[in-house]
Amino acid sequence: MDEANWKTWDKIQVGRSLGTLEKREASLNQVGSKQAAGEGGTARGPKKVVRYPGWREVVFTVDSGATETVMGLQHLSGLIPVVESRTSAGATYECANGGVIENHGERRFRGTVFGGKGDGRGITRGFCAQVTDVNKPLLSVGRLEAKGYRVTFNGPDKSFITDGKTGERMKMEKRGHVYVLRVWVKENEASGFTRQGKR
Repeated sequence: MDEANWKTWDKIQVGRSLGTLEKREASLNQVGSKQAAGEGGTARGPKKVVRYPGWREVVFTVDSGATETVMGLQHLSGLIPVVESRTSAGATYECANGGVIENHGERRFRGTVFGGKGDGRGITRGFCAQVTDVNKPLLSVGRLEAKGYRVTFNGPDKSFITDGKTGERMKMEKRGHVYVLRVWVKENEASGFTRQGKR
């Protein structure tokens, strides 16, 4: 397959993932609303939702079918600026419904995944997300694997993104039928960070 056809195929694959994500949103929003309200816990009591003052949260849906990590213009707005994309400038993506969405640039930032214990300790990594017209941030498994991470889907308590070099594990949550990674960004975070997954 030549380079032009490969790029077209790559964009169609992203569009398919985005289209699938849109179909999941109704279920995800319902579950997310319950969790934000402290609902949906076990028989022992409602699930406690840990918040971190001075940080802003981005909830990525972890998708094995996505070829790019993406987020919308509204995500981290006013905190991390959109800069010209190093790899996808001028790109467009074809959605499953036939619609076309544009690449507006990218956001580069340091994000921290906490263990959920509220102790302030977590794993911090660099992220780079292409910015386009989506409602939910999408984390590409393929991009993670290219950076040496191992992604394991194994139910609500045994699903992790593992750093292949350090062995550190970032726990994913299962919401409905999708897995998400809760990433926190400091309100005073400096922009212009490096590519996704760089330490």
